[in-house]
Amino acid sequence: MTNADIAEEVRAFLLAYVHSYEQLETLILLHQHPERDWSAAEVGAELKISTVSAAEALQFLSANLLLERVGLPPLSYKLSGEDVRRIMRSLAYLYNANRLLVMQLMNANAIERVRTSALRAFADAFLIGGKKKDG
Repeated sequence: MTNADIAEEVRAFLLAYVHSYEQLETLILLHQHPERDWSAAEVGAELKISTVSAAEALQFLSANLLLERVGLPPLSYKLSGEDVRRIMRSLAYLYNANRLLVMQLMNANAIERVRTSALRAFADAFLIGGKKKDG
């Protein structure tokens, strides 16, 4: 299996919504256990990462509408929507079949985000008088 074999939908999902391995592992974990809600402490313990890292991953994924918050503090999370669950089925299968390929794609995505950001900063450096506001 090569990078070209990854479905475009999964490729676009990773580029847009999954920026760290903690986020990826969190999504996989919640996908594997859809019957329960997960707190940051539980995710941290299960993935053997700090509660702070787990909380950051959960908040990022929730802000991007991939997870839905459940209950009152302490907050718990679960995957949101059938679209997310469907993509996660494909991503989880791919991740279990070839983790290295997924990680290579995530690394390429990270480099692409850095390039895009650098190009934007470079272009903004040539604006004279700053960006204009309507009004």
